[in-house]
Order: sequence, then structure tokens, then C-alpha cells
Amino acid sequence: MKNSIVVSDTTAITHMAAIGALRLIEFLFTEIYIPQAVYHELTKHGDRIPGSIEAKTSKWIILETVNDQAKVGSIINSARANKKSLHAGETEAIVLAKELNADFIIMDEVTGREYATKEGLKAIGMLGILLKAKEKKQIDSVKNYMDLLIGSGFIVGDKLYHDVLVSAGERQEQA
Repeated sequence: MKNSIVVSDTTAITHMAAIGALRLIEFLFTEIYIPQAVYHELTKHGDRIPGSIEAKTSKWIILETVNDQAKVGSIINSARANKKSLHAGETEAIVLAKELNADFIIMDEVTGREYATKEGLKAIGMLGILLKAKEKKQIDSVKNYMDLLIGSGFIVGDKLYHDVLVSAGERQEQA
């Protein structure tokens, strides 16, 4: 996964920073690109949002301009027409990932992942990052980090929680 081209939306940076796990993203991917809208979402309130300081100071988080603003508008309009909601950060991340021919887009929101997939992008979320981090022996317990994410306001349904723990080898499959 290192040396992959990776674009992130706001949510992963904010939540992973809130639980002190942003280093896992850096370890797995070496560097990530964020569009201007994500940078704005992270920094618009000064340094109060987790991840804002890292977005401003980390050399591994690279701010990149989205060139095709018409595509951004098109995706937002398509989402609205389908009675779905996409934030500017998600939408710009999708378009930037296409422009950079990214290997991955870090995105957790269902609607954003749906549109990213329509654009031919491979999405990974925070739980996938935790699983990869455990696989690469960067963490001992996915459960501990998943519980911290939930404590930071990230929503994980019961079935997904169980399935991730099974994938991590931390819980037995139910019969």
C-alpha cells in the first residue's frame, strides 16, 4: 500500500486524529492528498478540529487543487437529484482521486463511497485501515481502536462491528 496514490476526505483525518491514530494512515500510505474543500473543513475553526494542525503542518498530507470544478458540480447535482447528500470535501476528494488516478480514496460515508465506486475508485474506510494496520502489526487490537472511534462519534452498526472483529481474528464467527 505504500507508494500508492491516496486521496482522503475529512472524516478519516478528523476521527483518526481524535483517537491518536493518524500515524496509521501515514504508516500505510506514506502520503495522502487532500483537496482544498477538505483542508477548509479541517481548518475553518482554527485548530479546534482534530487533524487541523496535522493538515497544516504535516509534510505527508499534501494539499492539491481540484481542476475539474464542473465535475464537482455535476456530482453534487446528481446526488441532490437522487435525494442524497454529499459534502464539498467528499465531492472534491472523489474528483481529485479521479484526476490523480488514485489507487485508493479514504472515505467512510455511504453516499460518498457509492459515488466514488461509480467513478471507478477503490474506497477504504477507517475500519479497513485498522484491519490493514493490524495485519502489518502496527496495532494489537482492532477492537480497542474501533471502540475509540465510536467514542469519538463515529457510528458503527452491530453487525459491522462484529464482522470487523471476525475479520481481525478477535471474535469467532457466529453459527
